[in-house]
Amino acid sequence: MRNATGPKGGRPGADPATTATLRPAAPADAGFLRDLFAADAGELLRSTGLTGEAIASLLSLQLRSRDAAYRERYPEARFSVIEREGVPVGRLVEADGDGFTLVVDIAVAPAWRRSGIAAAVLRDAMARWSGAGRGGWANVFVNNVPSLALFAGLGFTGKAEDGAAQVTMTWTP
Repeated sequence: MRNATGPKGGRPGADPATTATLRPAAPADAGFLRDLFAADAGELLRSTGLTGEAIASLLSLQLRSRDAAYRERYPEARFSVIEREGVPVGRLVEADGDGFTLVVDIAVAPAWRRSGIAAAVLRDAMARWSGAGRGGWANVFVNNVPSLALFAGLGFTGKAEDGAAQVTMTWTP
């Protein structure tokens, strides 16, 4: 397990430092990972007027499809659950390439967002990458302002090409 520590921002009654632990995702995490996925992907579906059953079916299909695509495209990827004090609060998927590590996916549960957890986890990852002589990169949707700010705040740089749906954010040690 790896620990990540960083500044805490705005969670009442919480410790002044954010500490998160990464551990390999396991089959027992399926329910948490489903709920984490549904927190984001389900928002749009809930606005369509579909029934709860239809939304659940679509989310299940989308989650299985996304995970299968990640595993096919990045067969050596590390699928981790982010925990805080033993409670799952997010996920990180990393894939090593030639001289770099790709952040395939990072997600934090809504109740834990803006608490410094994602930044702490990424700072820890950047230290590992740097120690291995690697840089890092991530593709971030141009409309995902919080993620763009997160990566930029950690020293990643990127520029949106005209008409592009994503920004490639890169970091070099």
